Amino acid sequence: MRLVYDLIGPIGHALAAGSAPVVAPLAVAILAFGSPNTAHGAQEPPALDRAEDPLDAAARRALDEAPARTRIGKIRGARFQSLIVFDDPDAGPHRLSFSASFPARSRLTLSRDRWRVERYQLGDVWFGLDRSNQRLDAEPRSVLLTGERLESARFDVAMRRALFFWPDAGALTGDGFTRTATVDDIGVLIATLDRESGRPTRLAAFGRDGSAQAEFREITWQQAEGRWWPAQLELHVGGRRVWRETVDRIEDRWNFIDTWFLPVDRSRGIVGQPNDARLRMVPREPAWAKDYPIASTPDLSAWRLAAQQSLSVAQTELEELGLEASRRVAILLGAEGRATALQVLVTRPQDGEGRLEELAGWHPRDASLTWQFAAGSERPGAVAFEAVTSAATASGTSLGQATVEIDLEQPGGTFVVQAFRVSEGRTPRSDQTP
Repeated sequence: MRLVYDLIGPIGHALAAGSAPVVAPLAVAILAFGSPNTAHGAQEPPALDRAEDPLDAAARRALDEAPARTRIGKIRGARFQSLIVFDDPDAGPHRLSFSASFPARSRLTLSRDRWRVERYQLGDVWFGLDRSNQRLDAEPRSVLLTGERLESARFDVAMRRALFFWPDAGALTGDGFTRTATVDDIGVLIATLDRESGRPTRLAAFGRDGSAQAEFREITWQQAEGRWWPAQLELHVGGRRVWRETVDRIEDRWNFIDTWFLPVDRSRGIVGQPNDARLRMVPREPAWAKDYPIASTPDLSAWRLAAQQSLSVAQTELEELGLEASRRVAILLGAEGRATALQVLVTRPQDGEGRLEELAGWHPRDASLTWQFAAGSERPGAVAFEAVTSAATASGTSLGQATVEIDLEQPGGTFVVQAFRVSEGRTPRSDQTP
């Protein structure tokens, strides 16, 4: 964190010269808070025998030793999505996703296009997975975080948990308009409260030696379903503003499986699947859906044409509400994999969404976790369906049959998707969580 601008300075000059993509080093520098190794992509460990891989052993230990789950009110888990605008004009807009369950379960991702920096916490085990080096076609391997990279991740997550679940997380205590909390053995958080609302307007992190790590400033708040959440904030490092952040999606009804808090190259093996980069666990957001008839044809090009036609019809209907349909369309399958219907979705909460129930044929679709297999440009075969079905069964209870989803904005964007419900296990029940 203290070295972040030492990294950004020389990297920025190299980027301006066209020697490397802008997004990757900036994303790594910010989220890793100044780890020199990360900025150069030097994180892949040597090849190891999978049977003896210490990272797999660490992942399984994390699952076995994860603390019993708790909840905050009715919240078992939540996910926040933000738009990140760097002060560096060359960086471009990024997306930040923060998922958390209680206690000690966190996942943080900073991304733009194909560049991603990911941090995972399950209990006392922390992983990093950086998709930000030059080898775009290679599937990177996760690493165990240690040293400065571990401390940086712990500070970053501690700050977000304390702020986003204020006042119920972070163990901030004190009187007046200042609250403090220790971050295990690495430092302290100090929150400055608004005199009228009592909510933080600033939240700073300091190392054990008193050194400033980072600070959230200019924090504003929004209210949703009876709870206050951060709406906007600024990240400052080294006395300078690094980015402005706008929280544009809040989902507080998640019941995350513990493997959600492990990197995908570890979670595949845990559910008994090969480490195939095409297979990923993906959250499916709540949506409104409408089904359209489709001819029973096995031809993928015919499905894409039908999807475009149905999307056009749906969009005409949605325009009067000021809504926009997703460009990702689902193909519902029946016996022997025959297409039975095409499903168009409105996935984001926007003004006018509540009126969709007044339009014929639209119905709500619950949020869920899914296993997703990227099938590319070909019609998905048995391997894809077997992979998602098996992974979902190992993760919880499958919800209906697998579907094919077509991303009309992505060439070769065909996916097989199987939704599943997470078993309750040690997670307290809640009527607010799907």
